[in-house]
Amino acid sequence: MRLGWIEVRDFRNHEELTLQVGPGLTAVVGPNGRGKTNLLEAVYYLCWLVSPRVSNDLPLVRTGTTSAFVRGEVQSKTGRFLIEVEVRSGGQNRVQVNRSAVRRKRDLRRDVRAVFSGPDDLLVVVGDPSERRRFMDEAVTTLWPAKDGASGAYERALRQRNRLLKDWAGAGEPPDLGAWDAELVASGVALTDLRMRAMERIAWRAGAMFTKVAGLDEEALVVEYRPSVEAEAEARGLEESFVRRLAERRED
Repeated sequence: MRLGWIEVRDFRNHEELTLQVGPGLTAVVGPNGRGKTNLLEAVYYLCWLVSPRVSNDLPLVRTGTTSAFVRGEVQSKTGRFLIEVEVRSGGQNRVQVNRSAVRRKRDLRRDVRAVFSGPDDLLVVVGDPSERRRFMDEAVTTLWPAKDGASGAYERALRQRNRLLKDWAGAGEPPDLGAWDAELVASGVALTDLRMRAMERIAWRAGAMFTKVAGLDEEALVVEYRPSVEAEAEARGLEESFVRRLAERRED
């Protein structure tokens, strides 16, 4: 995929900016605090419709304005796409691709992809497990855009099940616990399988790239996904392992 040009208005600290991108590598150079990273964030947002730095869009809109605008053209294997995004400080954003409205992120992500790498990515290695789960889920979405709801489905089932347990004041277990167990197992197995497949796709590439960059054949980078059900999954199947682990914690 290749970015041809991008226009930014009222995005972060950029009041108005236009960039024509030539072939090959493009380096953005300038003093600290001028908005180099903000420009890269705008490029990523144009392609992926989310920020790699913040969880909501409000910080993206320049102070004193109500909307930010990002426009650009990208060329991918499936065609050329004019993408226009209005990022609103309140309410739903507006997205158009080739002058047609887009309501789901996955509709764009089928044809346009992007990867953002920054200093915070070090947390994938040294940070909490949640950072590694986030990385895996981003990899899943990048590889298979239609599966972007897998992580959310599992989190929703987990929250609902936990709420049921916390609110239950009767003897024994809540009558609906079995149904939520089934929902948790189904969504958990689907997410675990996706994460496993994504890491299998990444592992050898990451190892090869590390060797190329580090130049050390005797030191290797190994990427493995080790879910809590992995040891039993090989013998009994992932779904049975998930059910078994829930049963082991039933008394708790």
